[in-house]
Amino acid sequence: MNKQYSVKLKIFKGRKSYDEKGNMISPNQSVEITPFGGLEWNNYLANISLLGYTGAEVTEVTEISYNKVQDNTKKEGEMKIETTYKVVEASKDILEAVKNAFNKKVEKALTPEQKELADLKAEMKEMREAMKSGSKTPAKKVEDNTPNINEELDAARDKYTKLYEKKPHHLWKLEKINSFIAEKEKV
Repeated sequence: MNKQYSVKLKIFKGRKSYDEKGNMISPNQSVEITPFGGLEWNNYLANISLLGYTGAEVTEVTEISYNKVQDNTKKEGEMKIETTYKVVEASKDILEAVKNAFNKKVEKALTPEQKELADLKAEMKEMREAMKSGSKTPAKKVEDNTPNINEELDAARDKYTKLYEKKPHHLWKLEKINSFIAEKEKV
């Protein structure tokens, strides 16, 4: 005995609105999907909000049973499949699946720039909250471990002046001064 569930949904666009008699007047349509949990069901619910629908209600669930029975009209030993339909109450799984189809948040991978921006926004939010609460704790100071280029450049210029007995050109970069120093030290 095989069982499947056929689910009828009423899907609608926009907000649900009803007239004074309780009839739904917002645009809607009925859809029947068989079997519950199958490929068609999963694909439909995965993409239903992308199709512009904003909600769905389960209107009917039908249990479909397939039984093999002896066929008296045919040769002996031949079986036929008998199908029975029975309307049942919607299970929690069905109701939850329909509800979750509209509550999904699509998560996209952030680029490095977007991650950095998100981190900066979070830091700013923390600072604002600290300022609102009257906290007098100083902002976090970030230690700068990068070498001071000006100090290195000044040291290289002094060394060049000692080796060549003249000052290096004022537009020369650190790498160029270091290359001249390396040449002089080889000799």
